[in-house]
Amino acid sequence: MSLVNELRTKSNRLYLITAAALLVLGILLSVLGSGWSTVFWILGIIFLAVGTLSSASSSLISGMPWLLRMISRHTEPDWNGEIIHTDGSEFKIRYTYDHQGNPRFVAKDICAAIGARRPNKGALKWGGAFLLIDNEHACFSREAVTAYLTPLAIKNHAANRLLIILRNEIFRKLDLKQERLARNA
Repeated sequence: MSLVNELRTKSNRLYLITAAALLVLGILLSVLGSGWSTVFWILGIIFLAVGTLSSASSSLISGMPWLLRMISRHTEPDWNGEIIHTDGSEFKIRYTYDHQGNPRFVAKDICAAIGARRPNKGALKWGGAFLLIDNEHACFSREAVTAYLTPLAIKNHAANRLLIILRNEIFRKLDLKQERLARNA
């Protein structure tokens, strides 16, 4: 959860807790016969309304990406996975495997994660690496993503970090899986 969403959630809780306290105080003052009970009732109801509306809007905002993914699920291909590349921000890099078990990474996700320009529509080569077209998405193969990121990793910290993540989380697992299959064959 991002810092802004966390602060929003905490402030919503604070509104609701304050509303409950003001309403309880209003009940106690009305039992005691004080004239201030209506003031606390009104303030409690206002805080309850603000807290409820704020919580509802936060839930709607945080649920909207999920709803959009559910609606557009049938138009997008089934992705086998996502890597979350964090370098100050979170970028999701979608990838899938071809029929031979080789990974294909969505090129625009790779470029967005390292702060580079995205490939032009219909491009067959980007940054010296060949692109594959997979369900209308330009994708890098394992070799192509390595060839694309390696020269950029010298000066671009995000590219260097992403290359390390790819090698540690995806390529290493694939190599281990292929070694196990070779031993069992």
